[in-house]
Amino acid sequence: MRRFTNLALLALAACAPDYAYLDVDPVSTPPVFVDITDASITLPAGIAVVVKASPRSGNSEDYDENNQLDLISQDRDVLTTFRRDDPRQFVLAGVFEGETCVEVRIDGDVKDCIPVLVEPPPS
Repeated sequence: MRRFTNLALLALAACAPDYAYLDVDPVSTPPVFVDITDASITLPAGIAVVVKASPRSGNSEDYDENNQLDLISQDRDVLTTFRRDDPRQFVLAGVFEGETCVEVRIDGDVKDCIPVLVEPPPS
């Protein structure tokens, strides 16, 4: 019986997506340059940008709308994140100059942390 349980768990794990990266595309056009990729985020303090975020799997099982995606700033004094009505759209807002990272959580599990640099506000 124990062997069957282990095989069943292994089969379930093989059918799940395996996080590879976060595809991040700006939806809004901020008034100044921002650099947003799957590897890093750079924007000035006082600037916000709306992004569409899609987790990508490294195996043949894709993430879908049933997988809960959250983007959480580790330091909200530097950068804040807000979910929009669309569960894959987020507002990223530079608050104060500094560095932090944005945790990528899928179904409550931290999968990644994207480095963030918030630069001085534009003059």
